[in-house]
Amino acid sequence: MPEEGDFRDVSGDTSCRGQGKRQALCFDWPDDPAVWDHPFEYLLGDDLLVAPVTEPGTTSLEVYLPAGRWIDAWTGRGFTGPGLVPCDVPLGTIPVFIRDGAAGSLLPLFAEE
Repeated sequence: MPEEGDFRDVSGDTSCRGQGKRQALCFDWPDDPAVWDHPFEYLLGDDLLVAPVTEPGTTSLEVYLPAGRWIDAWTGRGFTGPGLVPCDVPLGTIPVFIRDGAAGSLLPLFAEE
């Protein structure tokens, strides 16, 4: 599992644009009404979509992926949004998806050692 320090370069140039390193999906997809149905999902930097598990005992979760190509950080499987993706969420795992163009540099951070 990646350590917090591993993400120091993930933020891209969001701070230069006056945006936080973590932001709601509605900022990048304001015309997509479905993002409002998934208020806990957020972007970490420009390229990581995070879907936190908010209920104790949750073992599966449907994650909404906005338009674009996304790679599951844990499995390497690719998906095309917009749409819902079912995810298994065993204890200690948070669904994370990488924007396709950044997968080459970010996917190794999630590799099992």
